[in-house]
Amino acid sequence: MYELKSNEKSTDVIIYTADSLIYGQVVTRDIVPVHILLRTEGAPTYLHLLNAKIIRPANASKITKLPELFFPVAEAVGFHVAPNVEASVDYDEGEENRRMFPVKVIMGIFFLDSKIRISTKTELDTTLEVSRATWLSLYDVRVSCSYLAQMNVFSSMILVRPEKTAFGLTE
Repeated sequence: MYELKSNEKSTDVIIYTADSLIYGQVVTRDIVPVHILLRTEGAPTYLHLLNAKIIRPANASKITKLPELFFPVAEAVGFHVAPNVEASVDYDEGEENRRMFPVKVIMGIFFLDSKIRISTKTELDTTLEVSRATWLSLYDVRVSCSYLAQMNVFSSMILVRPEKTAFGLTE
């Protein structure tokens, strides 16, 4: 089993692919803010996970467990720290000319009832068209999956790949 170095930490995270959910402890340097890890300049090509559990909701009775997993970030469509991990928001709450806009995001087989922070001077379609970010932040998120009726994950923030997700209006 991998032993953390003196300058490393492990943090519980959840990774979503188009058809599976992966839960584990990502290994990072101890100064890295894990909740925005994939949006940073130093984002890894592979996420190093300990105690990984892979769940494919279409066959939820079979959970694959691995003591160590190197997961390719390019395959991830969503990422967040686990609900038991405290994380600060990634924006200034006093920032003017911004608003929270409710959206229902379709991420493979997962549905996210959430909010996206956008300019008060633009609409969602324009925001999505002009944004060139690899990862977008969504807030006050409830994740569900029709294959897993009992799934009800809440997160204050999740990162999603906009080019691999669909955004539905809820108003």
